[in-house]
Amino acid sequence: MSPIEWIVLGSYFLAIYLLVYWFLLFFDKWDVIKEEYSEKLNLTSYPLVSILVPAYNEEKTIQRTLQSLIELDWPKDKLEIIVINDGSKDKTSQIVKEFISSNSSNDIKLIEQPNAGKGAALNKGLSILKGELFACLDADSFVEPQTLKYMAHWHLKYSNIAITTPIMKIDKPKSALQKLQRIEYILGMFLTKLMNYIDTNYIAPGPFSTYKTQIIKDLGGFDEHNLVEDQEIAYRAQQHQYKIMQVPYAVVHTKGPEKFKAFRAQRNRWYKGTLINIFKYKHLMFKKAYGDFGFFQLPIVNILAYVLSIIALIGFANYTLVPILKQIHQSSLIGFDLIPFFKTFHLEFNILSTNILFTFILVFSFILMLTFLYLSSKINKDDLRPHWIYLIPFFLVYFIIVAYIMVLVMLELIVGKKQKW
Repeated sequence: MSPIEWIVLGSYFLAIYLLVYWFLLFFDKWDVIKEEYSEKLNLTSYPLVSILVPAYNEEKTIQRTLQSLIELDWPKDKLEIIVINDGSKDKTSQIVKEFISSNSSNDIKLIEQPNAGKGAALNKGLSILKGELFACLDADSFVEPQTLKYMAHWHLKYSNIAITTPIMKIDKPKSALQKLQRIEYILGMFLTKLMNYIDTNYIAPGPFSTYKTQIIKDLGGFDEHNLVEDQEIAYRAQQHQYKIMQVPYAVVHTKGPEKFKAFRAQRNRWYKGTLINIFKYKHLMFKKAYGDFGFFQLPIVNILAYVLSIIALIGFANYTLVPILKQIHQSSLIGFDLIPFFKTFHLEFNILSTNILFTFILVFSFILMLTFLYLSSKINKDDLRPHWIYLIPFFLVYFIIVAYIMVLVMLELIVGKKQKW
């Protein structure tokens, strides 16, 4: 085999190793998972909870976001909602004021500030909130009524939990890109669930992650200069030995980018921020005190994703792009006269000419991924059947798109390109 084939084959082995690891962890913790998902809510008290809603130009979704909050199954006198309008240039502020006026029985406050970024908006809210617990909710996301109860239940049950995270689902996917993201989220939420059991959760998603207020204040609040402040605060919590747990049945729906330009901008910020945070917290790597987070999550899972993205693009170029370009070049030499080609064209398949090892690894990894996806959809009760046809482009195309953005991010960091939130 050529060097490129060896590299691609090696990447498949690495991917299979990780998949098998997560499968073994899943089966090892199956009894615990069943117990968690069958556990009944047992809230004997309702702590005061503050919900921060940072908003910048969110006129299309802010009203629905706030509506989902006032419909939470939680005592009104134990809930305060603080909207931080981060210098919006649209009608966000006006819509919030009208919503507050028409829902005066709810404790909703609007804070106005010049545009300073999400981290600064969250810190502004953190400085005035009164809740024992507080949640952050992106203004393009919507909470299910029981979600806060599940979050609070876990916070009250486990004193060493600093952050609880929800199960996120793409809200009403319409475009093909949103439906592909939906599949990605189903996989990602299941993986996050498994991370609970080895204490390696490394992100507190903007859609309704919930925090113990005093712990976050003790940690110094949110990093206002970080591209992914929700991830940075999770790294900081890990550094101080606090737990981050995803909560069963705590569901939040979020809008996925509908068009590629918005998707690329979102993922560029996510992946660039991740690399910056990995470098910022590199001192946690291979330190016994940080367990699997230091030995497994940071150096293997997080960094390996970027390595595999490079290999994926190399493989795509070698096995797809280069053959297509060669065919176009050969066709150009005959003036694109393809009629003789189609007259003599016939399919041939000779099993002796195939690379058996490569084919086996490819098929095996594909089966593992499908099984993993099936388990993900079952655990999180997210039916894949309406969009099953998108599994084909998800495995064949979507990963290449994501890999392209990851590689682009690495190049931008190398040349020192700056980016705001």
